[in-house]
Amino acid sequence: MFKLMQISLKYKEIVIALTLILVVAGANIILRLPLDAFPDTTPVMVHVNSVASELSPVEIEEQILRPLERALMTTSGLTEIRTLGRFGFGQVILIFHDSVSLMDARQAVMEKLAGLELEEGIAPPQIGPPATGMGEVFHYTLKSETLNLKDLLDLQQYVLEPELASVPGVAEVNAWGGKLRRIEILVDLLKIEEYQITLSEIFIAIRDHAGASGGGGIEFSGEYHLVQGDTRYRKIEDIENTVIRSHQGLPVLLKDIANVVDGHNLRRGAVSQNGKGEVLLGLVFMGFGENGRSVSMATKKRLLETKELLPASVETEIIYSRQDIVDSVLETAGKNLIWGALLVVLILFLFLKDIRAGLIVAFSIPFSLLFAVCGMWAFAIPGTLMSLGAIDFGLVVDSSVILVENVSSRLQKAKTYYEKSKIVLSACLEMRQATLFGEMILIVAYLPIVFLSGSEGKLFRPMAYAVMLALAGSFVWSVFVVPVLCAIFLQKNQIKHKPFLMRCMEMIFVRMLSSVLRFRGVVLGFVALLGLAACYLASGLGARFLPKLEEHSIVLATVRLPGIALNEALHQAEDLEKFLLERFPKEILSVTTRIGTAELATDPMGLEQADVFLKLFPPEKWERVQNQTQLQNLISIELQSFLGTKFVMTQPIEMRMNEMDAGIRSDLGIMIYGNDLDQLARRAEEVASSVALLPGAKDVTPEKITGGPYVIVRGIPEKMGRYGFTGKDILNLVESIGGYQVGKMFVDEKRYPIAVRFANKDRNDPEKLSDLILVNSNGVRVRLSQIASISMEAGPVLITREKARRRVVVQVNIAHQDLVGFVEDTKKHLDQNYVWNQEIHYKLGGQYQHYLSARVSVLISILFVLVLIFFLLQLSTERISDSTAIMTGAPFAAIGGVFALYWFEIPFSVSAGIGFVIVCGVSMLNGLVLVSTVNQRRKKNLRASIILASRERLRPVLMTAMVAFFGFIPMVFSTGIGAEIQRPLALVVVGGVFSDTLLTLFVLPCLLLLRKTIGPHPTITKP
Repeated sequence: MFKLMQISLKYKEIVIALTLILVVAGANIILRLPLDAFPDTTPVMVHVNSVASELSPVEIEEQILRPLERALMTTSGLTEIRTLGRFGFGQVILIFHDSVSLMDARQAVMEKLAGLELEEGIAPPQIGPPATGMGEVFHYTLKSETLNLKDLLDLQQYVLEPELASVPGVAEVNAWGGKLRRIEILVDLLKIEEYQITLSEIFIAIRDHAGASGGGGIEFSGEYHLVQGDTRYRKIEDIENTVIRSHQGLPVLLKDIANVVDGHNLRRGAVSQNGKGEVLLGLVFMGFGENGRSVSMATKKRLLETKELLPASVETEIIYSRQDIVDSVLETAGKNLIWGALLVVLILFLFLKDIRAGLIVAFSIPFSLLFAVCGMWAFAIPGTLMSLGAIDFGLVVDSSVILVENVSSRLQKAKTYYEKSKIVLSACLEMRQATLFGEMILIVAYLPIVFLSGSEGKLFRPMAYAVMLALAGSFVWSVFVVPVLCAIFLQKNQIKHKPFLMRCMEMIFVRMLSSVLRFRGVVLGFVALLGLAACYLASGLGARFLPKLEEHSIVLATVRLPGIALNEALHQAEDLEKFLLERFPKEILSVTTRIGTAELATDPMGLEQADVFLKLFPPEKWERVQNQTQLQNLISIELQSFLGTKFVMTQPIEMRMNEMDAGIRSDLGIMIYGNDLDQLARRAEEVASSVALLPGAKDVTPEKITGGPYVIVRGIPEKMGRYGFTGKDILNLVESIGGYQVGKMFVDEKRYPIAVRFANKDRNDPEKLSDLILVNSNGVRVRLSQIASISMEAGPVLITREKARRRVVVQVNIAHQDLVGFVEDTKKHLDQNYVWNQEIHYKLGGQYQHYLSARVSVLISILFVLVLIFFLLQLSTERISDSTAIMTGAPFAAIGGVFALYWFEIPFSVSAGIGFVIVCGVSMLNGLVLVSTVNQRRKKNLRASIILASRERLRPVLMTAMVAFFGFIPMVFSTGIGAEIQRPLALVVVGGVFSDTLLTLFVLPCLLLLRKTIGPHPTITKP
């Protein structure tokens, strides 16, 4: 260390030049640093989707989900597999260990799928886009007063999707709502009976007619001409003129037995907005590892550019952009940083009373920040609320404060410039050992955070990296730059007297310390009582995984009765939208409802499910409430008038994180496992009814898995054989009720499916199905009721599986903040009131599971930090008694942290736990400085040595404590988006620094007085 400082003082110009170069480089990099709201905490996840439009959930489970489970269960690195089956659709969700990269996981899944064979007629499963659960970064709507929903979806698919998909970082562009155009052949039952034509003949005629082929080439007139055959359909008239067969010597055209119309596919989803009818919703997903803010900004720019390609009557509206929440969160972080820096600088000037000395310390703030930014850019760490926003400038300036304060005090004795340089070097070295170990202790305090796993690791690791980089910058500044600037700018005899405030404080402090040392037994007893009180308060704080983040946006996840028709769901959605806008005109800006499933079913829901997105005005415009929690409570009360609809209130990012990580959308999920669907459904209803009565339970909603209305057509084998019909004949008829795809029509670059189905008059009434006529190849005509039974039954609407067993979830939100206490009450209630066995059992999921994992990790981290810190202290002090005395800073700080959480009524969380880890390191620095000074100012009288050293170190101890204290104060009182995540951490540090400073100044001297001897004066080794 002596060598480094000596070289710095010798080559001052080079040090200044290198410092300026780093500052310029950092200022350039900070403009290019990727920015985001929060780190992506979702696990490594791969979706596998399979579409079989004619299969029920039970058939989806049997023919798709179980084979996929068996094939994928042995995938390397797989930790969890969940499956979901709805009518016509199956999805498998595979979650991998964090050590597996997303690309490796996708490759492993694709290799497994390559050798999988499903039942005939089922399309091969498709792997989902390479995006994470947080990849949904941009939403926009399309609407028009002149174009219909089919035209809008055409514009989305053939104009907007290609343009937006080409934006760098975009992984997928999806559509929700609209009508997917298809050409429908509406068969007239009377006509096909008259001409004795079967459905199979229609299918074959369409398939055989349309196609394209190559015929090589021919040489003609010295040129080589390619031969191409093309009988593909280009317009509806081409389809109408298709020859089915000859009847009584004349060709029977398709238009003779059917109407060909411009129709649409079976709709599985829709979007309405502000109670004014349907719109088309576009969704943009970013790729894995991309920056959400950058992708959403680029997407917005491209969308505005492509408006010129759309008809003038089409209106596009951006309803969600990740850029907005990122900018809001970064604004919160930026305000905290600026106010923290200003408060730190103010404290420096108040205590130093020297502009030059204050500036030398203050300039360590931008230097350390720019140093950290350079490191974050080099290691691909984005700037987020948890990285940039968690840097405390009070910690950054600690070393510089101690060094500059000591130089200022010693410089009064300088007589010449040469002597001044020696005094600067000597003064810096005198405190450098203590500050060096202090910096190492701070870095050690953050080091265990790097090794956290799971969601807590992904959330807090960027913070640890950023702070350690800033501390590294602080180290560089204090070792290389501070001595140089002190030697250049601080003048000898510049400060003849300490500030008046400091002299008064020293006088009062010495008198108080003398009294405390006289009654040290009473003081130590009082501190012990404080510790016991803190333990008692800590036991009643309650706990949760993370504080609930207020996103200033609300999502109502609604569940209606199974089997609801899409038009009825839309009607109810419009009523709800109008109701909310009328009740909350100053709070809710717009309401958008997503019903069912998008075109690419990344988030498969039934028509009975809908997500209602409430976009809010800025909070300062609200009239009925003061904050989002009050708004949500008031909305819940108002929604009680909507009978028959269950609501689960959440927020966009919160919902996505819960859903992707745990498969639920609420704070807590009671997951019930079994094999009998009816038994599972009954137990879920019973559990939901009883749990809803527990204190704190809110939005208790059981998953609807049964009760869907079915029309079942079952062939009667003996009757089918008597009339000469096969099962295929019945299946063709049933498929034609919804639409049996037989080909495609080509219009420029557009491709429209062609489907055969019955007209609405023959298909919308279940009783008329029995009168449908079947004609076989021999001309035999029968009614469907003659060879099959038709019944209306209730069946499953959803089948979810986990660990190869069926599962149903009861979703529960929690009204108060103590998640862990509520979970324990729920578990006790379930165990006492229900019988659980191998046939039916339960598990609690959601944030609670993350808390259990994180709690162990944080406790291990704290123990690890304390052991490492004790080791470092032992290296520094070389006395177990001194190291033990300094280590008391950890419980001193913990007392203040617990009292701060109790005062603000904030439960323990991972965020607060990280605060305790940090404050363990922070609390040691002042103790180390004080003990080091006591040993250096040795006297025969131990009491006099302690008082002298304590008085001498009062200013740096108070300065380091106050800059750390006020550096976190803006985070405590911040109200912007994201402040909830930072507040518990900041509260623990602020409370811990406050209590540790008081106890270090008064209790640590009492502990030092207990020893009988003073340690040896540490020597400075020179070359």
